[in-house]
Amino acid sequence: MQVFHGEVFHVLPEWKERLAQIGLNENSDWTRLSSEQAVSGSYNTTSNFRFELEDGSSVFFKRYVYRKIRFKHWLQPSKAAVEAAGFNELKALGIPTLQTVAYGERRRLGLLQATFIVTRGEQNTIELDQFLARQWYNMSTTSKRTILKQLQAILIKQLQTAHNAGFYHWDLKLRNVLLQHTTDNALLIWIDCPRSRRKTANEFDAVVNDFSAMARVACRVLTPGQQMRFLLDYYDGNREKARKLYRAVAAELVKRPPRPYWHLLAEDDPMYIRNINKQ
Repeated sequence: MQVFHGEVFHVLPEWKERLAQIGLNENSDWTRLSSEQAVSGSYNTTSNFRFELEDGSSVFFKRYVYRKIRFKHWLQPSKAAVEAAGFNELKALGIPTLQTVAYGERRRLGLLQATFIVTRGEQNTIELDQFLARQWYNMSTTSKRTILKQLQAILIKQLQTAHNAGFYHWDLKLRNVLLQHTTDNALLIWIDCPRSRRKTANEFDAVVNDFSAMARVACRVLTPGQQMRFLLDYYDGNREKARKLYRAVAAELVKRPPRPYWHLLAEDDPMYIRNINKQ
């Protein structure tokens, strides 16, 4: 919690002028700030907008405005604060993530009314699920295997690093992992972690949560054998642990089956057109 009563506004000094370009400063009503580039949102709480800056860079402005009093938020850290802390911890662990450039919250006697976080946009990135569906999907078999092997190795190392340190993303859908191609290799960037947790009482359930979130798309890309190999590599070859995790993730997917793979394809893809016409 950043403030008990009133409003707090933090911004990195080097970003003050640039954020002023979009109308975000200590005197602005940031609860109403928006742009034409809406990334996601809902009427009740969350709105996420992309802003292009004059220097060619971009920022993402995510705000939470609570229209009703929620006593569960009394004296509790906001989602924006949890996300900012999560980014800091990921960075300390060496896992690529986003940079927080501004943060603010408004409370009334400890009750959270509104909060926001601004992160710097990463250039030349694509959400991992979109990459798999729209680029990897159309590659040759050899290229598919090579790239998949490379991405799996990076992701397994990141998962081991985070979980061994007691950090759990808690919403690790593949759309919350950005793929950025660099000169020599690929970079996987973890984003969107307002529900991240640390040192939970039941670590296995936390691992299942992260893996089941990824599996909603991964199960459409990997064969059962490839899925088991991924879990074996995560557990450094421990088959008993890998089988236990495989069964637990499968049980979670039964509770809430993933959408068909073609939903991820581009709207002009023949497979997408063929399936959408069947509905």
